[in-house]
Amino acid sequence: MPWIASMLTAAVAFVAVRYRSRVLQISSLRSLSMALLAISFALVAFVSLMGMFVNKVAPLDSVIGDHNGDDFSFDDIA
Repeated sequence: MPWIASMLTAAVAFVAVRYRSRVLQISSLRSLSMALLAISFALVAFVSLMGMFVNKVAPLDSVIGDHNGDDFSFDDIA
């Protein structure tokens, strides 16, 4: 889903650069641009919250060493 937010933001940026004077003059185009940016922001916020919740429920544990600077050993996996 983060790539959707990037695409929406890139689309708004393209329209804003290409049709700068029209975006400033036409209120419907300006409203559409703001709505797309708001949707993009909401998607990023949702994905961030989902990542935070998943990390709380199932945190990633490091398998490499025991955090004391020891090197990796296949005995640590079992």
